[in-house]
Amino acid sequence: MKLYAKSLITFLTVLIIVSSFSVFAQEEASVQIPQSWLDALADADPNSSAAIMRKYPDIPNDWSTEALVKAVQNGLLSGSDGKILPKDNLTRAQLATIMVRAFGATEEADVSGFVDLSSDKWYYKNMAISVAMGIFRGDGTGVIRPDDTITRQEVFTVISRAFSISGYDTSVLDSFPDKDDVADWAKDATASLIGNGYISGSGGYINPKNPITRAEFAQVMKNLVDTYINESGVYSQAPSGNIVVRVPGVVFNKAKFSGDVFVGEGAGNSFTITDSSSNDRIIIRGGKSTVITGTYNNIIVVGNGLYVDISAASVVNFVNNSESTITYPQSDESDSTLNND
Repeated sequence: MKLYAKSLITFLTVLIIVSSFSVFAQEEASVQIPQSWLDALADADPNSSAAIMRKYPDIPNDWSTEALVKAVQNGLLSGSDGKILPKDNLTRAQLATIMVRAFGATEEADVSGFVDLSSDKWYYKNMAISVAMGIFRGDGTGVIRPDDTITRQEVFTVISRAFSISGYDTSVLDSFPDKDDVADWAKDATASLIGNGYISGSGGYINPKNPITRAEFAQVMKNLVDTYINESGVYSQAPSGNIVVRVPGVVFNKAKFSGDVFVGEGAGNSFTITDSSSNDRIIIRGGKSTVITGTYNNIIVVGNGLYVDISAASVVNFVNNSESTITYPQSDESDSTLNND
């Protein structure tokens, strides 16, 4: 059955491409792909763009289309009552849920201290997991405001924590006329996301205190992550761009990374990189037993309670921002460039 579905998808895709070329050959020709063919393509692959567009008819045909489709394909958005609600403002609970899904996290924190978090709510578990991840913290007064619309600068701060994106010169904000509207606690996150090219503002403005729509946030996630690793196994080639590993039993062997690698909490008990290289970052949030060999520019450990073995790796910059056990190279650390903060 899988072979038939794959053959059907290939046939229909080729047919659509051939039809498109015929339009270029005859400028006045008009080619209309029959709806029955598009339906067949959607039926053959429920995770295809055609299937998702059919499932959620309110996905618009505009700048956000690809980002929304990818958000569904990657399990970040699941919609409600057959709608993806792209223009709705994102809530704090929805953001927490998306982050939990993105990293495959499962461990819950004790959130009994938050007076506005009820265990009978659909988001209770995901809010508890997001607190355990360290990306939601409340405001220090015992409330975490799960039902509130989340502002853009709050989103930037959560993303900064989740993806360890910080430290960019805040002068990058000077080109925006509303730079002074950015709260002090959000300046580093906002500047770092802008400086790294993940956000660019809207109409020349940051609009830090404005809400963010579900479509806008889908675009931010598309900018952040190129590939989610969803199947265990040995990978001899690394996908291009930023990668999130969110399943256990993933091994990269002799791979050359061209973007950041985020080892999510979903990596479970083991994650391994052997004889590989990266000029970017390896961010370790999960993978209780992680072994890395090869040559790397930056390795940052964020998750707690992990065992990370880099004893056979060559690392230019190593930072441990967690309570984890690290096995360092046998050479004299005082002569190395490792940093254990």
